[in-house]
Amino acid sequence: MRRTSFPEPGSSFPIGSGADRASFERRIRHQPVEVVGLFDAVGRPLRAPRYGGFDAVELTAAEVEVARNGVLVHNHPSGSTVGFEDLRAVVDLDLAELVAVVPKGTHRLRRPEGGWPPSDRLIALYRSAYGELVPFRLGEGADRYHKLAMRLVGPLRDALAESGVLYD
Repeated sequence: MRRTSFPEPGSSFPIGSGADRASFERRIRHQPVEVVGLFDAVGRPLRAPRYGGFDAVELTAAEVEVARNGVLVHNHPSGSTVGFEDLRAVVDLDLAELVAVVPKGTHRLRRPEGGWPPSDRLIALYRSAYGELVPFRLGEGADRYHKLAMRLVGPLRDALAESGVLYD
């Protein structure tokens, strides 16, 4: 039986010379673990992209330092939509935009002109749209979670729009 090896969390993800945000999004779409990159408003990398774990990536202190007003781009290998952690990150880091790349699409959260609403407000809106899906996690009915979550993207988009958050 052949073993599959995965990148060590925290190790560098090769972005290549002259790479921009759009090419990074394409390259991480089908990665088996999460990959994160921080970019400025015009798509230039602020920090070297790196690998995370299967369903999360922790930012370093240096990444947190440069994240404000930046664009955090990462993938969701499971194919899930944005989650609680994403909603907390946009507020805590005061990101201009958060991008979650999935195998069949891309989810984007953009900061409203007046700034992000409190994260507890965003999470309440998420719960109102997703309801029963909140307890499901990878390994606990992930296929069911993914199918139901994708059908509820519209209601989540509408709920977040009430607070001025652009989700597409």
